[in-house]
Amino acid sequence: MPKGIFLIGWDNTLGSKIEAKFPQNCQIQNSKITQYLITLQAFGKSSNIQIKDDNDLVLIYGYPVREGTANYDFIIVILDSLDESDIPKIKSKLNLEGEKILKTPKPKRLKVFLDFARNLIKQEQKKIVFMGYPNSGKTTTKYFFFEKIRSEKLLETTFTPTKGIESKPYQLIDSNLVLFDTSGQEIERWYNIDETPLIGSDLTIFFITAMDWKQNPMKVKSDLNRLFQLSEKSDQINHDLVLFCHKFDEITENIEDFKIKLIDFTATLGITVFFTSIKDSGNFDIQIGYQLMLRKFSPLFAFINNFLNPLMSKYQQSGHLLFLLDSDFTLISDFTFGGENLDVANVQQFKSSTIKMMKIINLDDNKSSDFITFTYESSAKIVVCLRISKFNPDFSYVIMQADSYQIVGEIYREYKKLKKGFSWIMHNS
Repeated sequence: MPKGIFLIGWDNTLGSKIEAKFPQNCQIQNSKITQYLITLQAFGKSSNIQIKDDNDLVLIYGYPVREGTANYDFIIVILDSLDESDIPKIKSKLNLEGEKILKTPKPKRLKVFLDFARNLIKQEQKKIVFMGYPNSGKTTTKYFFFEKIRSEKLLETTFTPTKGIESKPYQLIDSNLVLFDTSGQEIERWYNIDETPLIGSDLTIFFITAMDWKQNPMKVKSDLNRLFQLSEKSDQINHDLVLFCHKFDEITENIEDFKIKLIDFTATLGITVFFTSIKDSGNFDIQIGYQLMLRKFSPLFAFINNFLNPLMSKYQQSGHLLFLLDSDFTLISDFTFGGENLDVANVQQFKSSTIKMMKIINLDDNKSSDFITFTYESSAKIVVCLRISKFNPDFSYVIMQADSYQIVGEIYREYKKLKKGFSWIMHNS
């Protein structure tokens, strides 16, 4: 955990001065501030410096001005007794939000800085609630999302029904959250305002099975409406609500009609619905649902998502693939949208083969590259693998496709520009 975070401003008479700090009792010598400013200015074009100073590790973030008046504002983060695996994550957060802080007009940037500092030190927790019918996939989805248990193993496992409420903390990329997994057998309790776990929830996922909707749609409608009535009873229930229609693989006929009827109803309530299954036919919607959580809770994912979106709109056509892998080379986010030109079996085979290849390549860290290209034998398209662990160690690669090496060159230039902005210079004080 950081010992202290300092926002350093500039006064033409006094020189560098502390504009804000967190926590309020943290201290830093004026001579150290001057030393860090000189170090930052000495490296010129780099805005990110890591220094070992006595027993402390110090991160210095500045926003260098290439032309015009020099910029002497910067941020100092002092670390002590910190697990080394946490350092890249803190650097990543500083990279993501530091520029915004320093470019905010001075009268307003105190609040922006303190919000950033509090979240960095206190690691504010977000709350997610899984609620729904018995055997509707709540616990299975928990293991698939957060425990990273493969779907093949989940299909072979029988879980003991949840009793009451089980809560457990998780790290979701660069955010902390607590998941409340509720008993489906006791669902009537959760509609009681005195017992409901929904108070303070940031995101609630309500689970039904496809057969629940097919056999008794009126009950599903009634229960979803009851959730909205709960929100009207308490101003502490102000959550985003989504619906997982699980075990969708059990629907084998009139599939589109089934989807349309459920979507039409949930649209009247403003609820997004995902048709999920741990079998291949529903894995895609599970990944899309997971992306929804990442976009809501992870600033880093939002940043990478914003980086990928221009590439997707510029380079991705129908039949192209793009997906992200976490640090264990597990598919964490999938931007592959189904289309007429996509063969699901071939897509799954491609993903599986690519993931195996990336694991093999990375067995020797000294030989692994940040930018890898190859041509997949069953396709004329070029596969591009970008290492994004440079931005956060919870990710490994983003995999995408291109039609020509000219496009590969453009992707490389965009990636190189992004990586340069995230690089840190190590300097011994």
